Amino acid sequence: MSNIVDDEMEMMSNDDSKALKEELDSEVFSRPLEKIGPKPATTLNVNQSIMAGVKLMQEKKIGSILVTEGGKLVGIVTERDILLKVVGTDCDLQAEISSIMTKSPISLQKSDKLAYVLNNMHVGGYRHVPVVDENEVPTGIISVKDVIQYILDFFPKSVANLCDQPYRGVTSRDGG
Repeated sequence: MSNIVDDEMEMMSNDDSKALKEELDSEVFSRPLEKIGPKPATTLNVNQSIMAGVKLMQEKKIGSILVTEGGKLVGIVTERDILLKVVGTDCDLQAEISSIMTKSPISLQKSDKLAYVLNNMHVGGYRHVPVVDENEVPTGIISVKDVIQYILDFFPKSVANLCDQPYRGVTSRDGG
C-alpha cells in the first residue's frame, strides 16, 4: 500500500511542478519598453506655476509631471520634489515649476530595454523615468509600479493565491 501512495505522490508532484512552473528568464529584461506600455506623458510648460503642477498631479492622481520647453523634455517634477522643496517651506506656489524640477532627467525611448529602466531606477534612485522620442519630445513615463506590475504578470497564480497576511511562523509569547 505504501508503494501505491508513494507512486501517487510522485506523480502528483511531477504534474504540479509542470503545471505550476512560472519563470521569469533573462529574455524578459531584453524586451523593449513598448511591451510594458509606458503611461501617456503628462506635461507642463516650464513657465507654468508650481501650483498648476500640484493641481495637475492631484487631478490626474499621478506621481510625476514632465516639464517641457518648446515641446521638448527639460525636467521632471515628482511627489518627492513637492515634499522636499515645497511642503513646509516658504516656497511661492506661483513661482515657475522650473524652480523645483529636476533638470535634464535621464530619459529612455520605447525601443530601449527593460533592463535599462531597472538599471536607471536602481542606480539613480528614480521611481519615474521619462520616455521620449528621437527629438526629446515626451511620449510617456514608466514608473516602478509599472515595472513591478509587468513582472508580477509572469506569476499570476502565485500572486493570486497569496494569503491576506504573510506567514510568520509560530511565535511564543512572554510569560507562557
